[in-house]
Amino acid sequence: FSFRLSAQTSKSVAGYTLQKSAPLLNCPSDLVICLTNSSSYTHTGTALDANGLNDPGCGTPGTPTVTYTSSGNVQPASGTSLDNAVFGPGVTTITWTITDPCGNTETCSRSVAVYTEFTDAGSFDTSPETECSNYDPAPLSITGTTGGSGAYTYQWQLSNDNGASWNDIPGATSATYDPSSLNATGTYSYRSIVTDACKSLVTGSKTISIVASPSVSISGTLAVCQNESTTLSANASGGSGTFVYQWQSSSDGGVTWTNIPGEDAQGFTPSTVNAGTYVYRVLATNNI
Repeated sequence: FSFRLSAQTSKSVAGYTLQKSAPLLNCPSDLVICLTNSSSYTHTGTALDANGLNDPGCGTPGTPTVTYTSSGNVQPASGTSLDNAVFGPGVTTITWTITDPCGNTETCSRSVAVYTEFTDAGSFDTSPETECSNYDPAPLSITGTTGGSGAYTYQWQLSNDNGASWNDIPGATSATYDPSSLNATGTYSYRSIVTDACKSLVTGSKTISIVASPSVSISGTLAVCQNESTTLSANASGGSGTFVYQWQSSSDGGVTWTNIPGEDAQGFTPSTVNAGTYVYRVLATNNI
């Protein structure tokens, strides 16, 4: 509560000094109401009522009258007390006026904000991903946030232990967050805490698993005699899942390549019937 006292004024008339100031008005504080399973707020008691005292310079006996008017969603819209007044959702401004027996007045205004229940933090694409090192994720954007005050703040968080613990991401405080490129192998889970004037809710989470980039090498005897059997083996690692192979040959020293029909196993036994130099390579593909 706060008292409001206007500056005193004076006027000299025929040797007398007439003083006029304003009543002392004790105005209530602003109020925020967060609804739960309700569409309105019914106030009980006098905590929202203003009160005050006569202008100290008023010599007329009597007590001041205190009334209110309003703009917003409250019933009754005017009166002398907000006891049992019903406030609907939104921000209502209550203006109190005190009038003393001398006709001096003072006013003050306070707000009562009533917010529906905050029920939905919104959502973003939470589909899990498995990618290779140096992956640059797409931005994460929250949509569909509903309820509450309608004004929301965001704090994105990161977990590297599949959600067992979470840490705030510095500066990630808007509805859209663009993760930085992910280089080290491991899991990266993202979520956001969405807050309105009443409470905080947590979104779902998205997990991106980073695995080592796949690589492949070829082993085997590279120089053999004509009609001597040899087998080349593909040695693939990294990535994720099972590798699928396709052996290829080149007749122009590696400028162009052609798939070898039927040669889609990890091992490849080339023909050595004709003498010469032959160039082979293998394509190793997995889920990444």
